[in-house]
Amino acid sequence: MFSTLARIFVTERHRRRAGDIGFSVPVMSEIELDVESGPLLVSNLRGTFLKSRPSSSGFARFAFMECPLEAEVDLFREFYRVLQGLSNSNAWPNRATSILEGVNKLRELGSQPKFVIASESVEIEGLTSLTADLPVGSALITAHPQLTGMYTRIGDHLGILAQRVDRAFVVVQ
Repeated sequence: MFSTLARIFVTERHRRRAGDIGFSVPVMSEIELDVESGPLLVSNLRGTFLKSRPSSSGFARFAFMECPLEAEVDLFREFYRVLQGLSNSNAWPNRATSILEGVNKLRELGSQPKFVIASESVEIEGLTSLTADLPVGSALITAHPQLTGMYTRIGDHLGILAQRVDRAFVVVQ
């Protein structure tokens, strides 16, 4: 079964490679992105997320953190917390006070809603409802994974690069 994070992003899975001295996992990864993909929210080694942007040459980096599958519940909450804080502090237009307002807001921002993630299942025609350990009344509405970024898992290590965080995600608070 896929986790919430694995469902809302494009998923890549890699097998660890045997090097000269055992199995290794990279510390960071770099991918080429369109400059229009920013702002970004990228994973770091400390188990949280940082605001970033593609470089002038069009590349973006993200780190791999140790995160067994069962720890992804906590990591999703951290992603929501950081995204909510950045959205508030930067006065991004991706904030709403209800799920229906959030769905409409995402459409206004130019993205078709794909997932609604809340503490309990929500039925909205055309959207996939996922549940997560979020405070009651809070939710995250996301666009299609092709627009939201990527999730890369290598064994117990995970790297996430969320893109267009100001217009492919709506935070309901």
